[in-house]
Amino acid sequence: EHCYSFLSGYGFNFAVDSLGKQGTGLEQPVATDVDKLIGELWDASRDSGHPDRLERAVERCFSRLGFRTTLLGGSGDTDVLAVANAASRFSYSVVIDAKSTSNGGVSASQVDFDTLELHRRKHNATFIAVVGSSFSEKRICDRAKEHDVALFGISELEKLLKLQEEIPLVSQDYKILFEYSGSIDLGLLELLALGERPNCSIWCSGRCFLKTKIKNLAV
Repeated sequence: EHCYSFLSGYGFNFAVDSLGKQGTGLEQPVATDVDKLIGELWDASRDSGHPDRLERAVERCFSRLGFRTTLLGGSGDTDVLAVANAASRFSYSVVIDAKSTSNGGVSASQVDFDTLELHRRKHNATFIAVVGSSFSEKRICDRAKEHDVALFGISELEKLLKLQEEIPLVSQDYKILFEYSGSIDLGLLELLALGERPNCSIWCSGRCFLKTKIKNLAV
């Protein structure tokens, strides 16, 4: 019994049989809500037959990151509208287009940048973002830079969600990711750790920890 108690302190879980005896089988870790959301983002990003599935997952993702989100979709409108929870002079909004593809990567031919700009104007949004499985094609990255569009791959969203679990940021902290077009650079969040961003929500005591975490994310 003492042995079981000792090992349990190191993360081992033991099954209990019908007689109340502890077995030696290790239990599988239970998936958290964030784990399930990350899994759904990956699966939905490749389910091109059901584009609304990724739209819903993206809305949940940005809500988890602290934004006020609205799921829109439908013809002639953006998929998700995300508004930063901040005082009016610090607030900003983003129109988000979710692109699911059967082969994973999103190409330039799948994104209508002119329509995205119309969506931005319709909602008087500050920024435009596109979410997809990945954006490795050079042409789409170049066109995104030309049209001031931030590209969020699922890998980056996964890292942001995991970071949020360890160091809760607020939506205004993420603004820097939208200020630079093309594929997002998570390393930019290091400016929060250095105290070089105005109105950062992280206190000085937490910045060293944040800096270490962000360096690991950017790898």
